Amino acid sequence: MQKLQPKFTEEQKRELIEVHPWIQQGGLPKTVANSECIFCEDNIQSNFYTSYDEEIHEMDLNEMIEDSGENNLVSLNQVSEEQ
Repeated sequence: MQKLQPKFTEEQKRELIEVHPWIQQGGLPKTVANSECIFCEDNIQSNFYTSYDEEIHEMDLNEMIEDSGENNLVSLNQVSEEQ
């Protein structure tokens, strides 16, 4: 596994530390170091979990179509008018 690790020059190491100071500390930043599933029941109320609401839009029945049985498509309005 260590054969596959990248080899950085001293200049590259300095540049990495400038851009990513957490490298020098020897650990991952808090936002990256998630060791637990944020969607598990125990963690739902934790700070990591952000709930979101999805808007559910009403479907416009005029735009819905269904197969009329003869390879023709008709809108649901047309079907209900025929009945």
